[in-house]
This record gives sequence, C-alpha cells and structure tokens, in this order.
Amino acid sequence: MPHARTLACLMLATLLAVPAPAQAQHRHAGAHVHGSGKLDIAIEGNKLSIGLDSPADDILGFEHAPKTAAQKAKLEKAVARLKDAATIFKTPADAACNLIKAEAGLEQPDPKAAKPSEHADFTGAFEFECGAIAKLTSLDLGYFATFPGAGKLAITIVTTKAQTTREATKSKPRIDLKGLN
Repeated sequence: MPHARTLACLMLATLLAVPAPAQAQHRHAGAHVHGSGKLDIAIEGNKLSIGLDSPADDILGFEHAPKTAAQKAKLEKAVARLKDAATIFKTPADAACNLIKAEAGLEQPDPKAAKPSEHADFTGAFEFECGAIAKLTSLDLGYFATFPGAGKLAITIVTTKAQTTREATKSKPRIDLKGLN
C-alpha cells in the first residue's frame, strides 16, 4: 500500500493540475474572509505546483462581475499579473525554476445554489519545473506587494517527505521550505 504522504502529495498535485474553472465546480460553499486567502503547494520530482484561492476583494477591491470599464481593466490587469507568476512566487535562483503553466481567473458564485453567495473568489493554478529542486529552500511571495488588499495566506505544503502548514503575511512574505523536499 502506498505511503500516506505520497498519496496526499499525489492527490494535491492532481487537484492543482485541474484548471481553475473546473476546480470551481468541486468547491464547497464555505465563507471566505476578506484579507485571508489559501495557498496550496505541492513539490514532487522536479515540479513545484501552486494553487491559489483568494477572496476577489483582496485582489480586485470588489467581489462581483466587473460592471464598468475600469473594473474590467482591473480584472484584466490582475489576471495578467498572476499569470506572470514568477514575480508573484519567487524561487531561489539556484533552484533554477521556470514557470511552465499559469492560469488565473475570477470565479463567480453559483446563482443556482440553494443559498447563493455574493462573494466571488479569485483562483489560480501555477506550475514550475526546477532544475535543482533540492535548492528550493524558500518561496518569496510578491503577492502582498502586488495585491495590497491581501493580508495573509494560509498555506498547505505537501511533498514526498512531509506535509505541513504555514502562514504568510505582508510583514512575513517568505515561506521556509528547508527540509521539506
């Protein structure tokens, strides 16, 4: 029987491999807290996979479908910034990580839900291929500087060696990955 951590890593990697819009169909209806998002990190082989789930207000300053030209432009700019994931998720240079996938977008609540929410979320799925994964000892988050409305990220990290949680904030945007991969 496979080791439990390996199974957990494979499950997280599979989840992160699903495009963001498809993930929306599998999300549960839970309340989100403004200023507080989630980041899922999986490290397996030479791949670093990152999944982001954030209240839209943290990134856009509003939580509905863009209605004005200014809001539409803000959404396009936010998507473009997230797709430039190497500036949002900075890896050590000696880890030689290259961005190979970046998807991001606004998820509107399901209007057909029994209790529709007025709160939209921003999601993203990002994948890096690293030439020296053992040197991936930290991850610096440019996320907070790019999106000033964001206050903290609850982080789940799954690797073949460990499974742990962390928290990153504006004042502490570095995630320590030493000994995890």
